[in-house]
Order: sequence, then structure tokens, then C-alpha cells
Amino acid sequence: MVDLLRTWKLDCLTFAMMDDPGSWRLRAIERVELVSAHWSASERSIHVKPLSEVRQLHRPLGRISGDHSSVTVVLPIAELPKATIFDLVMEVAGEPVYRLSREETARIQARYIRHLAVEAGLWRLINGRLEQLLAEIFAFDPRKLRQEVKEAEMVHWTKRHWRKSDTALDAVVSRYTSLEFGRQAPTQARLNSWESFADQINGWSLDYVIPNESRISASQNPLLAMPRFMQQTHLGQKRAGRVLENLAVLIEKAHSRLPDPRAQRLLSTYYSYGYRWQVFVECQVPLHESFEITLTDKRATSFDRPRAHLQTRNWWRDRFYPTAHYNVSFADAGTNHLHVRVSDTKVRLVPEGCFAMDEAYRIKCPSPGDERTLEFYSRYDFRGDRRERIWVAAQVQLSRTWLALHWGMIVGALAGLSLLIWLGFVCYPKVELNSSDVAAILLPVTFAGALIVVSDRTTLAMRVKRAKQGFLMSLLLVLWMVAVSLYAIGRVTIGD
Repeated sequence: MVDLLRTWKLDCLTFAMMDDPGSWRLRAIERVELVSAHWSASERSIHVKPLSEVRQLHRPLGRISGDHSSVTVVLPIAELPKATIFDLVMEVAGEPVYRLSREETARIQARYIRHLAVEAGLWRLINGRLEQLLAEIFAFDPRKLRQEVKEAEMVHWTKRHWRKSDTALDAVVSRYTSLEFGRQAPTQARLNSWESFADQINGWSLDYVIPNESRISASQNPLLAMPRFMQQTHLGQKRAGRVLENLAVLIEKAHSRLPDPRAQRLLSTYYSYGYRWQVFVECQVPLHESFEITLTDKRATSFDRPRAHLQTRNWWRDRFYPTAHYNVSFADAGTNHLHVRVSDTKVRLVPEGCFAMDEAYRIKCPSPGDERTLEFYSRYDFRGDRRERIWVAAQVQLSRTWLALHWGMIVGALAGLSLLIWLGFVCYPKVELNSSDVAAILLPVTFAGALIVVSDRTTLAMRVKRAKQGFLMSLLLVLWMVAVSLYAIGRVTIGD
């Protein structure tokens, strides 16, 4: 009973902080550095005003016992993607802190969804069983399934439209779910009924998240969480299916109340918890003094467009103009600042290719403070109606000097190839080539091209130039093939 009372008191304060983060966070500053083609480093600093001065926190703070200078809280730090993250380090008020476990985090998130349902007037539609299902949905780790889906995407393509085969991906997810159910696998008729509820829930998600990961996000596809939910609650298929139906009813009722901002907040939070973790730490913070929260981590750099599989693939744009994408929270403080830069001196940003999109990656998000240069992309926003989460796109390109060298070599290779074809085929036999002529055309272009190809030591520069490099290597290969062909057919004489 004491533990339940303490949990309730901590939840009241935590949920008050999550309801209005701008009331107690002065500013949040996030710095993203593209370190390599595989990893990016992020550093997030949050400046917090004295909690005793925040009017919205007076009542929940009064319920928590503590001394006159500090208080123990479950502090919401940030939202992180459900992906592999390395070197996660957090500090609160200068002291190192550690995130709560995945299971405990999911239970807090489930209780927060219940809190939002009460705020939206839907408290009758949520009970303890549904809260347990929500906890299992939010605790689901999609990384293993995501890897299996990626492997399937590399194999199955629809040749006619050059798009990924949805049928093949559905088969991967179905096989994964069947293995998780094991002996508890439902009958086909019941599974079809559950899939209809999952399809309804997924159908209402289009305005809040990108559809790319709808099969592997448990918020959009709650069937992924059903095996563990049944194992933990020991419910039979009929009762478990009724809980899933209650979830569909809750989401449907919330959707019917739009554009009520409380219902919109409930839906947005629910769907975002399917592919993002909310980081919580239990720590002691000063009550009457401002303090700072810092979070640093490294995560994978994504050069794939979030909605890429829904449209025809643009091979040339994706390879000649690679763009890194980064998902960030951008309304969790009074003002939010974001800075993106590249550490490699051979790589620069393309100012016109840096922008921000909404969470569903459909609408561009303007900002009153955007600044774009070759060295960095910076934006800030203080408006109360700004998007909670945004996608930041940062297009990268070789520096002007190296870009000029690459295109110069490509032009040189094209010129050499044209000259060989002209002299060896068009002008023959009026003009006869000898080995010295061919060597004068081949060797300078080949050696210069080879030096450019092996000049880079960083994976980011190699990623940026790989399309141009591939084009150059193809030209050199064709150039040598033409030269060898001319030798073979006797149109190049050996010697003088």
C-alpha cells in the first residue's frame, strides 16, 4: 500500500511535467554531429528553472516528502528512438543518473496514456487489463524484427514499379508473430478478428507517424505485443481478444473527438511510444535552484527517406545527393534549439537541402529562426503550437574543391573516351593510333582517377562521393575496354 501511494505521488509530479514541459524547462539545445556514414553523435542540454517557481508543479510537489532544498522525482529526460544507441550518458544537476528499465518505463508510459485518457474524458474506456496491454505494447523492442524485415527488403522487389514487396514483408511479420505465440497461437478465425482490430488502429495512425514501420511498431500493430501480454496475464484467447478490442474502441473514440487537442495529444503520444522510448530517471533535484540536464549518445545515421518505400525510388537523387535524417523532439521546452554540423572537412552541408518535416514526413515545418550555411544548419522555435516531434533532413555534399576535382576527372575520362572512339573508329584509316598515343590518353586519366578514389579515409566522405566514384570507375573501365578492343582489331600499332 505504501509503495502504491508513493508511485501515485511520483506519477502526479511526472505527469504534470510531461503535460507541460515548457513550464519548467527554459530551453533545450540539441547538437547533432554527423561523425561518419554509420554514426552520428548527439548532445542535448536542457536548462531547468527552479521547480518551486513553477505554478503547475506546486500541488504535486506538495505531496512528495523531502527536505527544504531538494526532492526525489521520476524525471522525464527525452524521447529516444527504439534503435541501437551507444555511449548513452546522462547527468542531472551535475550528477550522473541512469535510466529506468525498459519494463518500468513502459509501465509509466501506460499509466500516462491512462492519465491522458482521463484528461480527454475517456476514462470509462480504460481499465487495468488495457493498461497492462499498453505496457506490453510500449515495452516491445522492434530491433530484431526490423533486422528481419530489412533482410527481406533486400531480396523482394516488385520489378515493374521498382518498389518493395509488401506481401513479402507481411509474411516476415506474420512468421515472427506466430513464433512468438508458440503453443498459444490463436485459431485462424480469431487471428483474423485480431488483425481487423490491428488494421483499424493502424489506419488512424497516418497523421501521427510515418507508415514505413507500421508492421514493426507495436502501437500500430498491437498483435506484436499480444504473445507476451497473454503470457504475463495468463488470459485465454477470448479475454485477451476482448482487451485488444477495448484498445481499438479507445483509439476510435479519441479519433472521433478530433480536433480536440486533448484527444490529439492522446493519439500522438500513443503512436509515438511505438517507435520511441521515453527516458525516465529517478533522482534527487534541487527545489529552489535552476539546474541542467545533459544527455549524450551515438546512434545510427539514416540516409533513407522516411517515406521512401511509399513512392518510386529515385536512384539518382539518393546517391548523388545523400541526405541524413534525424528525428528529434522539438516542443519539450520553452524554446528549442537544434544545430546540425559535419566534422569531416571534405564534406559540407547543402543549405537548400536542409529542412524540417512533421512527424509523418508530409509537411514542411517552418521556423522563425532557421540558419543554413555550408558548415551548419541551425533552427529554433518558441511558438506554443509547434510540432512536438520533427524530422530534420541534412543534405551533404563534397566540399567545392573536391567536388570540382571529381567532376573534372569525370569530364577528363569522358574526353579521353570520346577521343579514343573518334580516332580509333571514326577517323580510321585516315588517322592511325600507335601505342604512345593510347598511353598518353590512358595513363594520366587512370592514375589521377585512382588517386582520387583512394584519397578518402573517412566513411562519410566515401558515402557522399560513392555515386560519382562509381561513375568515374565505370568510365575508366570502358576507356580501357575500348583501348584493348582497338589493339585486338589491329587499329593500334605497336611502336612508332
